[in-house]
Amino acid sequence: MADTSCRVNPDANSRRHLWGDSGGYCGNPKCRTYLFPDDLDVDFAELAHIIPASPAGPRGVPLSDVPAEARAHHRNLIVLCANCHTTIDKAPDPYPAVGGVGPLRDAPLEQASPSDPGECEAQ
Repeated sequence: MADTSCRVNPDANSRRHLWGDSGGYCGNPKCRTYLFPDDLDVDFAELAHIIPASPAGPRGVPLSDVPAEARAHHRNLIVLCANCHTTIDKAPDPYPAVGGVGPLRDAPLEQASPSDPGECEAQ
Protein backbone atom coordinates (compact mmCIF):
# COMPACT_ATOMS: atom_id res chain seq x y z
CA MET A 1 0.00 0.00 0.00
CA ALA A 2 1.39 3.42 -0.98
CA ASP A 3 2.31 5.94 1.70
CA THR A 4 0.01 8.92 1.16
CA SER A 5 0.69 10.72 4.44
CA CYS A 6 3.35 13.13 3.22
CA ARG A 7 2.23 15.89 0.87
CA VAL A 8 4.48 18.94 0.59
CA ASN A 9 3.33 21.87 -1.50
CA PRO A 10 5.63 24.48 -3.07
CA ASP A 11 6.80 27.39 -0.96
CA ALA A 12 6.36 31.04 -1.95
CA ASN A 13 9.75 31.22 -3.71
CA SER A 14 8.97 28.18 -5.86
CA ARG A 15 5.56 29.64 -6.73
CA ARG A 16 7.10 32.98 -7.78
CA HIS A 17 9.67 31.15 -9.89
CA LEU A 18 6.92 29.17 -11.65
CA TRP A 19 4.69 32.18 -12.32
CA GLY A 20 7.68 34.06 -13.74
CA ASP A 21 8.72 31.15 -15.95
CA SER A 22 5.20 30.71 -17.30
CA GLY A 23 4.93 34.22 -18.71
CA GLY A 24 1.20 33.85 -18.14
CA TYR A 25 0.75 30.93 -20.57
CA CYS A 26 -0.02 27.25 -20.18
CA GLY A 27 3.22 25.25 -20.02
CA ASN A 28 1.98 22.68 -22.53
CA PRO A 29 3.63 23.72 -25.83
CA LYS A 30 0.69 22.26 -27.76
CA CYS A 31 -1.71 24.52 -25.87
CA ARG A 32 -0.06 27.79 -24.71
CA THR A 33 -3.43 29.24 -23.62
CA TYR A 34 -3.13 32.67 -22.04
CA LEU A 35 -4.03 32.14 -18.39
CA PHE A 36 -5.10 35.64 -17.34
CA PRO A 37 -7.57 37.07 -19.89
CA ASP A 38 -8.25 40.78 -19.42
CA ASP A 39 -11.95 40.50 -20.20
CA LEU A 40 -12.63 38.06 -17.35
CA ASP A 41 -12.13 38.39 -13.62
CA VAL A 42 -10.70 34.87 -13.36
CA ASP A 43 -7.53 33.02 -14.19
CA PHE A 44 -7.10 29.56 -15.62
CA ALA A 45 -3.68 28.84 -14.11
CA GLU A 46 -2.96 25.75 -12.03
CA LEU A 47 0.28 24.47 -10.56
CA ALA A 48 0.74 20.84 -11.53
CA HIS A 49 3.21 18.36 -10.08
CA ILE A 50 5.21 16.26 -12.54
CA ILE A 51 5.89 13.61 -9.91
CA PRO A 52 2.81 14.01 -7.70
CA ALA A 53 2.86 15.55 -4.24
CA SER A 54 1.51 12.27 -2.89
CA PRO A 55 2.81 8.81 -3.84
CA ALA A 56 -0.82 7.85 -4.55
CA GLY A 57 -1.27 10.54 -7.23
CA PRO A 58 -1.03 10.16 -11.02
CA ARG A 59 2.49 9.05 -12.04
CA GLY A 60 3.08 8.29 -8.33
CA VAL A 61 6.39 6.93 -7.08
CA PRO A 62 7.35 5.89 -3.54
CA LEU A 63 8.70 8.53 -1.14
CA SER A 64 11.87 6.46 -0.94
CA ASP A 65 12.51 7.24 -4.64
CA VAL A 66 11.58 10.93 -4.57
CA PRO A 67 11.43 12.62 -1.15
CA ALA A 68 8.63 15.04 -0.28
CA GLU A 69 10.87 18.13 -0.46
CA ALA A 70 11.89 17.29 -4.04
CA ARG A 71 8.23 16.91 -5.01
CA ALA A 72 7.59 20.53 -3.95
CA HIS A 73 10.65 21.95 -5.77
CA HIS A 74 9.92 24.24 -8.72
CA ARG A 75 11.72 21.84 -11.11
CA ASN A 76 8.99 19.27 -10.35
CA LEU A 77 6.15 21.68 -11.10
CA ILE A 78 4.64 23.23 -14.20
CA VAL A 79 2.00 25.91 -14.72
CA LEU A 80 -0.85 24.54 -16.82
CA CYS A 81 -4.30 25.67 -17.83
CA ALA A 82 -7.10 23.87 -16.01
CA ASN A 83 -7.93 21.77 -19.07
CA CYS A 84 -4.37 20.48 -19.59
CA HIS A 85 -3.93 19.81 -15.87
CA THR A 86 -7.12 17.75 -15.78
CA THR A 87 -6.29 15.90 -19.01
CA ILE A 88 -2.77 14.99 -17.89
CA ASP A 89 -3.82 13.87 -14.42
CA LYS A 90 -6.89 11.90 -15.51
CA ALA A 91 -4.99 10.10 -18.28
CA PRO A 92 -1.47 9.77 -16.82
CA ASP A 93 -0.26 6.88 -19.01
CA PRO A 94 0.45 9.04 -22.10
CA TYR A 95 2.21 11.56 -19.80
CA PRO A 96 4.78 9.69 -17.70
CA ALA A 97 6.96 11.78 -15.39
CA VAL A 98 10.04 10.83 -17.44
CA GLY A 99 9.63 11.39 -21.17
CA GLY A 100 6.11 12.81 -20.77
CA VAL A 101 5.13 15.67 -18.49
CA GLY A 102 8.71 16.35 -17.36
CA PRO A 103 9.91 17.51 -20.80
CA LEU A 104 6.94 19.91 -21.02
CA ARG A 105 8.54 21.82 -18.15
CA ASP A 106 11.66 22.47 -20.22
CA ALA A 107 10.09 22.80 -23.68
CA PRO A 108 11.20 25.91 -25.54
CA LEU A 109 8.50 28.54 -25.88
CA GLU A 110 9.06 28.62 -29.63
CA GLN A 111 7.45 25.17 -30.01
CA ALA A 112 4.02 26.78 -30.14
CA SER A 113 2.86 30.35 -30.35
CA PRO A 114 0.31 31.64 -27.84
CA SER A 115 -2.17 32.11 -30.68
CA ASP A 116 -2.13 28.42 -31.65
CA PRO A 117 -5.40 26.64 -30.94
CA GLY A 118 -4.91 24.69 -27.75
CA GLU A 119 -4.89 20.92 -27.74
CA CYS A 120 -6.53 21.03 -24.32
CA GLU A 121 -9.01 23.83 -25.03
CA ALA A 122 -12.59 23.14 -24.08
CA GLN A 123 -14.61 21.82 -26.99
